Amino acid sequence: MSDGNKLLSFDKSNPVYKLAAAGILLTAAVCAVLVHMHLAGWAIGMAAGSAISLFSLLSLGILIPIVMMPNAPGASQFLLGLVLFLKLPIYAILLWVVSLMPGVDMRSTVPGVILAPTLVGAHAVLQVLWEPIRESAHRRRVKRGGRVNAAPSAVRNAPRYGSVPGSVREQG
Repeated sequence: MSDGNKLLSFDKSNPVYKLAAAGILLTAAVCAVLVHMHLAGWAIGMAAGSAISLFSLLSLGILIPIVMMPNAPGASQFLLGLVLFLKLPIYAILLWVVSLMPGVDMRSTVPGVILAPTLVGAHAVLQVLWEPIRESAHRRRVKRGGRVNAAPSAVRNAPRYGSVPGSVREQG
């Protein structure tokens, strides 16, 4: 597989794709409820705002890895700056187009637009809350005699080469 195809291939472990999928599902559920409540204009506004927000998230999720690769072209920094500079006018044009749609309340785009930042924030908070739970589950497994090589945080924070600090093998 060439590098170009590899860059755009779908990687399920990438948190950007997971957040985008969660955003799509959340938007679909909210829009279905709004349509059921006979608020189709609000559903269209929510969907349009979410599309703009998730486009922003995915564009950065695809662009940043491409630009930060070691074999990236020399103009990659210029490309990143150009894309970031042009995002605001693109969003303004898209929101203007949505405002011209008949029956769409512009206030309904606000929850859609704040969807991606909310998802990113919730993802960060949940990771911080989940870490102590994962560590305590690891300690319980070790107490019960389960076969564990290292604590999850020790593996994640371990140096690239050498022994893993805090590992069960190192402790004896």
